[in-house]
Amino acid sequence: MSFFGKRKQVIIENSKSLTEPDSPVTYLTPKTVAIPLNYMESENFDIHVKVGDSVKIGTKIAAGADDINLYSTVSGKVTAIEKRDHISLKKIDHIIIKNDFLDEKELLIEPVSDLSVLIKDNIINSPCCAFGIDKECFTKNTNTVLLNAICEPYITSVEAHMLQDTDLLFEGLLLLMKASEAKKGIIAVNPERTNLIALLNKFVKTYADEGIEIKAVCDIFTLCSEGILVTSSLSAIEFARFFKSGLPMHERIVTLSGEGVKKPKNVRVRIGAILEEAVKEIGGYAEDLDPKSSRLIAGGPFKGSSIISDELSILSGTDAFLYLTNTEKEAMAMPCIHCGICIDYCPVGIQPIQIAMAHKVRDTDLLKKLGTDRCIKCGHCSSVCPSFIELSAAVTKAKNFLESVRK
Repeated sequence: MSFFGKRKQVIIENSKSLTEPDSPVTYLTPKTVAIPLNYMESENFDIHVKVGDSVKIGTKIAAGADDINLYSTVSGKVTAIEKRDHISLKKIDHIIIKNDFLDEKELLIEPVSDLSVLIKDNIINSPCCAFGIDKECFTKNTNTVLLNAICEPYITSVEAHMLQDTDLLFEGLLLLMKASEAKKGIIAVNPERTNLIALLNKFVKTYADEGIEIKAVCDIFTLCSEGILVTSSLSAIEFARFFKSGLPMHERIVTLSGEGVKKPKNVRVRIGAILEEAVKEIGGYAEDLDPKSSRLIAGGPFKGSSIISDELSILSGTDAFLYLTNTEKEAMAMPCIHCGICIDYCPVGIQPIQIAMAHKVRDTDLLKKLGTDRCIKCGHCSSVCPSFIELSAAVTKAKNFLESVRK
């Protein structure tokens, strides 16, 4: 289904109650998966399979720079390599795999039952990039690892992971602390998530001698400072799961929510499953949904990006897909009025609009001077811009461009 409504500014309400994090449904049997040859805006991959090849869960199907590899998430046969819609709004090459439903596996490493036996080198030399963790972060002077479990309105998929995989959450945090030689670990949770906080406080008693604590805060910005490694709680969970299972991340929980969905749910899906099919699995769209007056967002209303079709793959790094209707007002983007509000609201004090302009002309030196790499992708700049400019997406692209130049 295509969504061609006008660009809109979202009026944010706390809509997490639409989905219950403690009862996700499962959709682990897609007929096919489509794995895009794209990761962190990189499309430079060598394809390791051809049409007709048999693959298993964990089979490497493509390899890119910096040890970034793509793996099959089902067992079956490669049926095509073709261009399809992608959340970047571009046509991207995808490897299409027909599921044989046998779930045969190809291990990357020998599973480790007791993660405490791993030493720093074991952890650092693992395929960290598969979980959104940059190996370079382990070379910095780190005293604290901070797991961010605070999500935008509507999104409860991360909480669902934490409730289902609490042991892995703490074990993953300990791995990250060991790899970075940090003495302290923090799990930051929204204070409104009382059930989750109670569970984490119960578990943390088991790790009383490990320097781990639970922090109930509205945002993580008050905790950020020099010497702190910040990553997501899901990254920690999947990091630990990798060592215990020997398999790369091949499924995840995603929030499918918004007023345009008949029965909003958290759904555990295979990575590469088609979004449209997953929505049908939970009951489909609201009967009165008009795609042309709706907005489909990959991610949350602050940091997410608008997309125009649901005929695309669910990716490992996307927490949610939202179908928003009656929480919006129409708003066309206008030129910057140089009000400086985006600067006032930026928690790290950078200049989003200046970064966006510098990226347009690919001014690498200016991007460095403006502190582009300090962006934490909070989305505040987009949410407060009176001209409705999608600054968050622009700064993210600038940050990715700068990182690619440095490599």
